[in-house]
Amino acid sequence: MAWNGDKIELTEGQKRAAEFAGIPADRPGLGGEYPKAVYKADKEGKDRMLNNEPILVGGKHAVRTATVANEEEELEALEQGWFLTPNLQEEERKRDALAEKDAEIAALKAQVAAKEKLGVKA
Repeated sequence: MAWNGDKIELTEGQKRAAEFAGIPADRPGLGGEYPKAVYKADKEGKDRMLNNEPILVGGKHAVRTATVANEEEELEALEQGWFLTPNLQEEERKRDALAEKDAEIAALKAQVAAKEKLGVKA
């Protein structure tokens, strides 16, 4: 797939695949950012089975998938704990590290405020 000014140009293989799937290769929105998938851990594995086995990523979590249609839905999904990649362990690690940093910053701000209240210069 290549971007050519204001339209996407598909390779011959992509055109054949679209034709085989019954999807117009020149459909509106092709190459647009939305709709896009979002992912979330489904530790219970409810309704996420393939051949009677839970679908796992990295052998640890079953994955729920949803689709967002625009930026507003994407932001809402991210606030609810969804991720933009199915690599959930890495995304959870990043989110946890960021939360730890935020907590540390909040604790340091509280210490500075307490010292200022007592008249101690930092």
